Amino acid sequence: MKNLLRHSPWLALFGVALFFTSPASAQAPAANDVNGPKLLGQGGNALPVNAALPTIWIIGDSTVRNGQGSNPGNGQWGWGAPIEYYFDRAKINVVNRALGGTSSRTFYNSNWPAVLSNVKQGDFLFIQFGHNDKNGDLTGANATIGSLNGIGDETEQVSGRGGQPETVHTFGWYMMQMVEQAKAKGVTPIVCSFIPRKIWADGKVIRANADYFPYADWAGDLAKKENVAYIDLNAITGRKYNALGPDKVEPLFVPTPSEHTHTNWYGAVINAESVIGGLKLLAVDPLAPYFSAIGQSIPAADPAKDPLDGTSTVTSTAAADALYNPANAAPASGAVSPIGIASAAPAGKPSIYIIGDSTANTRSAVILGWGFPFVDYFDSAKVQIFNKAIAARSSRSFIAEGHWDPVLAQLKPGDYVLLQFGHNDTGTPSASRAGDRPSLPGLGEETQDVPLPQGAAVTVGLAPAKDGDAGPAATVHTYGWYMRKYIADAKAKGANVVVLAVTTRDIWSNPNATFGTAVSQTATIVTQTDKYNIADDKVERGLDDGHGHNFRDESREIAKAANVPFVDLTDINADLYEKMGREKTMLFFPQDHTHSSPAGADFNAANIVAGLKALKDSPFTALLSAKGQAVAPADAKYVDNNVPAAVAK
Repeated sequence: MKNLLRHSPWLALFGVALFFTSPASAQAPAANDVNGPKLLGQGGNALPVNAALPTIWIIGDSTVRNGQGSNPGNGQWGWGAPIEYYFDRAKINVVNRALGGTSSRTFYNSNWPAVLSNVKQGDFLFIQFGHNDKNGDLTGANATIGSLNGIGDETEQVSGRGGQPETVHTFGWYMMQMVEQAKAKGVTPIVCSFIPRKIWADGKVIRANADYFPYADWAGDLAKKENVAYIDLNAITGRKYNALGPDKVEPLFVPTPSEHTHTNWYGAVINAESVIGGLKLLAVDPLAPYFSAIGQSIPAADPAKDPLDGTSTVTSTAAADALYNPANAAPASGAVSPIGIASAAPAGKPSIYIIGDSTANTRSAVILGWGFPFVDYFDSAKVQIFNKAIAARSSRSFIAEGHWDPVLAQLKPGDYVLLQFGHNDTGTPSASRAGDRPSLPGLGEETQDVPLPQGAAVTVGLAPAKDGDAGPAATVHTYGWYMRKYIADAKAKGANVVVLAVTTRDIWSNPNATFGTAVSQTATIVTQTDKYNIADDKVERGLDDGHGHNFRDESREIAKAANVPFVDLTDINADLYEKMGREKTMLFFPQDHTHSSPAGADFNAANIVAGLKALKDSPFTALLSAKGQAVAPADAKYVDNNVPAAVAK
């Protein structure tokens, strides 16, 4: 891949996501905020969230957990982080105690005692080592970390840490000590072979059990000797890599010089799914009762079947490629979405294009954009839905990165554009990568020339570089200017535009509300049933841009001035949330205060349909499926028809 290095700082911004979908259409995650995904069981001293439940303990090296397991600044993610989402954490804890840089030897000597002291009968243990065991080399720096090859009882004396004498054992000996000690405490061990490296020969990834660091074979041998479950993670992921080929595998790894071992979030997800597929290949899967919905959707990793079938591998690689190469983001989005695969709708059939951000188009084990369930409300024989929204985009960046022009080229008379932006328009434009999204506040014609960050993918709105600037500058406009451009461009093609107010966030007027016990407003799982103790709690409406402007209000003004319909999704949602109460509303937001669960996505989609049906002489009513017809129209107070008087009936 070209120019990978320049994007490595960007990797820290990309976190959540796994893939909530049917087995045939798993989907890649979208960008998350800088705090990373809301994971419960990561960190060097992580403990079970609910001590009354069984716990999955995970131990290994950096390919299992890097840093503190949450938004590592180097972009490296191990599979022990995303695997949390494949289990129902109301039934089982997941605790990732893996540690980067450890070998079977160093983990056993330094880290295993703390894990062993916390495990209990009925728990489970995933164990994966090999990357740092140094292939039997105990010379130089390897003397303090390497283990001997094989699974036998051979030993060798070395000068270990601090120059102290140490008896070094084989890789298998250390693994067997941990397995046997875990079994003695009533824990079920599951041995995994280590993930394959990104090293190729004759178009195939070099596998560990093909005379290259044969730790996979040794892991299998010791599992058989100890009569414990074995997942050949190396083989399962290796088959995926071979099916993808080098070019598609490349973006799954962190783009540092000579990197062949450490995956980014997307690569970690692929490996996590390999673990789940491996569990289902066992004669008896001990974790079958504990899978989440997404875990249940992953098929067994049957070597006789297509290794990519039913997994998110293809869509993960597309998303990873878009991450490294932003210019590819629009094609990748279209390619991985089951909505809008075709390049254009058939003649005579209208199309609905969704233009927006991750609240409309993102998929993971716990979050879903409303654009996905939205398609079920329409009759595919009458209309085609194209979900062209892209995560992390603002009204400005969707245009500036070139995503609008391909949509515009497809629009034809009679089509519809559902336009919704605002969540990523907040902030101040700057030369940093984080600053290439914000639009200027307000609805005016003001502009500002902002130097572009190194490697920024901006294709329009360029101004000449100023003296002293490292490169060209982007001419940034207001939120209103960009929204007006979408509307004017679409109208020029004969398409109809409906402006949607932003989705309502899970932010309330009493931030210190409690639920009887300490529960974060954005907790991934809520098991408490106590009612919150703050009265008259009101949900945020409209999203302030930080400059005294409200995106709900401004989108309404934009629609009115442009004579296009407006649906106030913000207030539709907010009124219902306040009737539901904060505790129930929170269940629609499993990751953060912005991104919805699948149920929350369907809630948003149904409310949008209700708003569209409430429009005067709504053209959408005739296009609806039976599911859409069953939705009651919203109250007229939530919509503005904005039809010019000259053409109003």
